[in-house]
Amino acid sequence: MRDVIQFLPSLIWLLLVPLLLLCILTLVFSTRVFYVQARFAWWNRGAANPPGLEPYLLLAAISSISAVLVFGLTAREDTNLRLALMGVAAATTWVLFDWLIRQIIAWTLSMDAETRQWRDKAQAAGEALRAIREPNAIRPTTTRLLREGLGAKSASLYVRGSEDFMPVHHDPSPPSTPVVFGGQSLLAKELARFPGPHSIVTARGGRPLAWSKGPAIQLAVEQEQLRAMEAHLIVPLVVGRVLSGFYLFGPPEAAGSYSSAAIRYAEAVVRQSTDRLFYARQAQELAELRAAEARRAASQEFGVSARKYLLPPESVELGQVEFAVGWWGSEHNRPLFYDVIALPRRAAGLLLAEIEAPERDAVVRFVQLQALIRSRFRAYDEDLSAMLSSVRRALTWPEGAPPVRLFVARFNPESQSLTYVNAGFCPPMLLRRSETGADLLRLQGQVSPLDPKCESAWMERPVRLGNGDMMVIANDAVTRIAGTDDAEPWSEGRLIDTLLGWEDQPIGDLVGLARKTIEEREGPLAAAAPPRVLMVLRARQRQVSLVE
Repeated sequence: MRDVIQFLPSLIWLLLVPLLLLCILTLVFSTRVFYVQARFAWWNRGAANPPGLEPYLLLAAISSISAVLVFGLTAREDTNLRLALMGVAAATTWVLFDWLIRQIIAWTLSMDAETRQWRDKAQAAGEALRAIREPNAIRPTTTRLLREGLGAKSASLYVRGSEDFMPVHHDPSPPSTPVVFGGQSLLAKELARFPGPHSIVTARGGRPLAWSKGPAIQLAVEQEQLRAMEAHLIVPLVVGRVLSGFYLFGPPEAAGSYSSAAIRYAEAVVRQSTDRLFYARQAQELAELRAAEARRAASQEFGVSARKYLLPPESVELGQVEFAVGWWGSEHNRPLFYDVIALPRRAAGLLLAEIEAPERDAVVRFVQLQALIRSRFRAYDEDLSAMLSSVRRALTWPEGAPPVRLFVARFNPESQSLTYVNAGFCPPMLLRRSETGADLLRLQGQVSPLDPKCESAWMERPVRLGNGDMMVIANDAVTRIAGTDDAEPWSEGRLIDTLLGWEDQPIGDLVGLARKTIEEREGPLAAAAPPRVLMVLRARQRQVSLVE
């Protein structure tokens, strides 16, 4: 038994040393990587909660251990003395531990109250940030809330630029000597140091602290910069695990320094600010997207209602010439409009217009353009240049409005000739059969008649359709399509081959088959394809009578 008592102090020290080392490690790393909160519960001496036997049993056990240790250490002394020393040791241990535990309880309760106070302030700051809807107001508000919550004399927000950290917000006012910190400065490296971003206390009680183990000269330079800014605390701003900036705080207005609970409060508010900014930007983008969709839907609805004021193409009979038009596609991109006008002496006016403008604006201009051209066509008859001059004078479109790409032509069935003016936007193609096959004649034209670059004098060009000739008038969207995976892309030549392959079909079926071929080549993209117009004129084959 005597040997066991002799080894008892060593056993107790073996248990206490690891616990002491653990407490030291917790104290060193708790403010940097993680936080350890320990709560010691003693007994409440109030009347509502009378103490139980557990505290007394614990003190009795500690006092007994102390008495046994003293009894073992005084083995060579007299028995009466040893017993007296045991009593003194037990009483002293009881009083000492009772006082020590009371101090620990008081300190724990005060720390717990401080922690709850800072936690409540962080929650209040988070609620204030969540009430902000404008993303640009979140960072300035965060700077102000942090300064007021910490009781700091000043607060500044630095944000990473292309190379350096630049000050963007100050509260209450910019410092007299603003400082720019480099992206490779010791401060930036320390804030982003492994194992994670952590706050830095640069001064305590007015005395600067060595917050980095970098080169002494560089550290002294940056400490002088921080002293000029009166910086005592720096809290990192991390976005996506990358140091995007930091908050720099001056000294507290009250005497003292920033506690660990205050630092955790600042870090919690910065995290909430970053999250709120992310969600606010998402909400703003979603709101802008919905607003754009609403405007687009309203524009489309207006365009549909406005198109009711466009008169439908008139029915014409061109004698020995067959005529058909195909119109399809989406109006979301480059709204398109075509018209066929019945003129005296069975002639026909052909109109094709395209505008790079929103649907609602384009339709309004189409309505005005159709009314002008229809009235001028009948007034000027065969004089297309005079007709277009009158249209151009009558137009009242606002300054800077997108130009209208216009194709205007007049077909005379008596001479089977098509006369057009400056068909730069949509020059016709003439397909003529020959002994070697089919020849393609691209009819030349200049700029569109209503283009601001076009002069007032236009050039008319008549083209006569011979026996079996085919004339094709199509906008660019018909000859250039997307989504073709073939080795040979769709082009003007492929369109001509398609038309010639179905030339024996009725003229309406010919246009429909060409449209079907284009849509099949586009596949799923056909639904969102730009608007297309395909006009085809084909001179019938004349029957030659045989005379015996």
